[in-house]
Amino acid sequence: MDLSVQQFRSKAEQELLDLYAKAESALPGAANPFVAELRKTAIKAYAGLGLPHRRVEAWKYTDLRARLEEVSPLIVALGASVSEADFEAALGKQIAALPAYRLVLVEGELRVDLSDMTGLREAGAELGSLAHLLEMPPEWLKETLGQVNPRGDDAVLALNTALMTGGVALRLPAGLTLQKPIHIVHLDGTGEPASTFTRNVIVAEEGASATVLESYGTLGMQGLQRSAVTELRLGDKSTIQHIKLQREAVDTIHLNVWTANIAADARYNAFQFSLGAALARNQLYVGFDGEGSATDVSGADLLRGKQHCDTTLIVEHRVPACTSRELFKLVLDDEARGIFQGKVVVLPDAQKTDGKQMAQALLLSETAEFDSKPELEIFADDVVCGHGATSGQIDEELLFYLKSRGLPEQEARALLIQAFVGEAFAVVRTRPCRTPSTLLPPNGSARRRRRHEAMTILTPSAKDVGAKDLRAMDASFDVEAIRADFPILSETVHGKPLTYLDNGASAQKPRQVIDAIAHAYDHEYANVHRGLHHLSNLATTNFEEARGKVRAFLNARADEEIIFTRNATEAINLVASSFGRPRIGAGDEILLTIMEHHSNIVPWHFIRERQGAVLKWAPVSDEGEFLLEEFEKLITPRTKMIAITHMSNVLGTIVPVKEIVRIAHERGIPVLVDGAQGAVHMPVDVQDLDCDFYAFTGHKLYGPTGIGVLYGKKELLDEMPPYQGGGEMIGYVTTDEITYGKPPHRFEAGTPAIVQAIGLGAAIDYVEGIGRERIAAHERAILDYAMEKLGELNWLKIFGRAKDKGSIISFEVEGAHAHDVSTILDRYGVAVRAGTHCCEPLLARFGVTSTCRASFAMYNTFEEVDRLADALRKTREMFS
Repeated sequence: MDLSVQQFRSKAEQELLDLYAKAESALPGAANPFVAELRKTAIKAYAGLGLPHRRVEAWKYTDLRARLEEVSPLIVALGASVSEADFEAALGKQIAALPAYRLVLVEGELRVDLSDMTGLREAGAELGSLAHLLEMPPEWLKETLGQVNPRGDDAVLALNTALMTGGVALRLPAGLTLQKPIHIVHLDGTGEPASTFTRNVIVAEEGASATVLESYGTLGMQGLQRSAVTELRLGDKSTIQHIKLQREAVDTIHLNVWTANIAADARYNAFQFSLGAALARNQLYVGFDGEGSATDVSGADLLRGKQHCDTTLIVEHRVPACTSRELFKLVLDDEARGIFQGKVVVLPDAQKTDGKQMAQALLLSETAEFDSKPELEIFADDVVCGHGATSGQIDEELLFYLKSRGLPEQEARALLIQAFVGEAFAVVRTRPCRTPSTLLPPNGSARRRRRHEAMTILTPSAKDVGAKDLRAMDASFDVEAIRADFPILSETVHGKPLTYLDNGASAQKPRQVIDAIAHAYDHEYANVHRGLHHLSNLATTNFEEARGKVRAFLNARADEEIIFTRNATEAINLVASSFGRPRIGAGDEILLTIMEHHSNIVPWHFIRERQGAVLKWAPVSDEGEFLLEEFEKLITPRTKMIAITHMSNVLGTIVPVKEIVRIAHERGIPVLVDGAQGAVHMPVDVQDLDCDFYAFTGHKLYGPTGIGVLYGKKELLDEMPPYQGGGEMIGYVTTDEITYGKPPHRFEAGTPAIVQAIGLGAAIDYVEGIGRERIAAHERAILDYAMEKLGELNWLKIFGRAKDKGSIISFEVEGAHAHDVSTILDRYGVAVRAGTHCCEPLLARFGVTSTCRASFAMYNTFEEVDRLADALRKTREMFS
């Protein structure tokens, strides 16, 4: 009697095996021993596993065996006819027109006629069709291809390895930074029902940096079955931003896997935006192989009808001192089902791990379903990890508030939905991919049966709305809860409620910062470094943790690139002295803008006075716009340094720093950025900006006085001599010689501002807890409202009306001196600054000697703007 057990296979499972058997000899690389063995091993693994089903724990919510009833034919005949119009129709105009290196895959085939790779190879990148490279794969491809399967039990990944027919392979050599994104476009569905298996391989070597956008679109609705895998390997100190946009036909089955292995001090930021399919499964595997690396993975799903989308994420911390953040937002309508399974694994050697994940769902109907399974597997003891999941419906109170302000219900609901989803977009730094509205398909798209409620409107721009709408759009920002954290805001001045609008000079401090400072003095204070006792070790840990928070805040590569100073002024003086003076001689030029604060003028005047350098000044328009073309004309072969503000403290003008850095670096010129205002009002990524130095101060960022920050590229800091001498900054000292320590301590002579640094770390925690994107959006709404309100006063002149402007308004009242105006406003409880604002060259350019300045922060309100306008009217009456 035969008692052997026969494995049951569904119809689709057997069809996939038959598909491989039939196509094996015709698959790319069939004659290459490495590729052939890779495929055979993979199909054997799949044969043993079968299609995933609900008894497989990782697939308990997505029974692929039950959902996949039959398999469509594998596409082998390539060369489908696709036009530029088809390309635009599948992706939308904004994404199709994105300035990028464009690599178009039609049913897996890299189509040169639709691609635009101009300059990519010339920049040093190595790339090609995966199908072609599989015939004789280079070593870098062999080292990456098929090497990631964390649990060895992923049937979908194994099946893709066995059947991969096309894709892109890309290598970014060491040190290469690409200014434009790489846009990989997947287009399928050109004919009868079909299945496609594509594979992309991306290798970023040491110090390389790039943004990769993958778009998935269909050209018809013929039952596409898509399997797509992207494998990434990040070398030391490399940076990859990885974005996915999936908007396929509603009958598509979409199985996607991303894998990323991250080396030391590398950064991998990933974002997935899914408009669903009949069934979509997005798997992400992230593994840390080097210390000091970080990943920030987020996503947003908008689902309706009976769409089913499953996001399953595994982040594996294998080494110490790595950071991971995951945030996923789901908006579910009708009978849609959204799933999030997130697992953070911390292995025994991965001490000092910092890992957090969160999934949140907004349910728009009673029949929508959200399943969540967040998990932590921790085998180390010195870690900070957390996870969570929430679900709920639209806040009826907020909806009522918006409707009471005059917004139609449909528009009000869409605004709340977009506010909910928008937080997940914070990781995205590539425009036009930073907001949900720009990624949505156009109204009336023939590719979709019905638009999701979240797509019914696009958020209006500030210039298209009035004061009432601005208030409503900002309603989800709980400014009153934030104000409750700032004790001083409850004070009265001259019997009036304090209206503090002097944030450009210094911001107020939240209770969390005040408590952190008091706690450090009360319980954890001692001098840092060199001590061996408990308090010294504790203070040192807290001090250096603050440095790590600053590094993350700026997205610097390493803590060693963060130097603590007294303020931004000292940071700029440090660069001028230790970097500028040895490199700048008589007749050499230093290029500034006319908008600079004295802190970024006087240190360069020292070099002019002492070494004969020449200062040159980039102009602004009458509206306060930075004139990039005029700036570029001022650069000459004698230009040795460019020092620019990120955001003017008088005009609010935001300077296009990234473009300036690109122009400067093409000519070998280093760039310092004064971020005293910029770091407060906008997200800053120094790696993305590629600036050489970035300075900011703590007290404007809701932290204490006496602490500032200088970021500098490590290779530059290593070459710079010390700025001051004393303890801590030395290697050793004898009667005959001295050696210096390594950065950052080389530039931190003497006892540092220990508690102030801890306070700055607490301020950064506070800001990040609210969200920089949310703060910036609130401040923008306040600014636009204030510009409208003050613009109604025909006797008041505003200086600075740049299109890209931060939350600062400088003004003068006709017939009144700024000091008098400020004094009278103070009697009404309104605090503004009056004078030159340490920008005398700029004021001279506008023909004035002083102005008043109102500068807004996260805790300011629309009512405070009204108070300012009312107080100005009363002030005007006194001078009439």
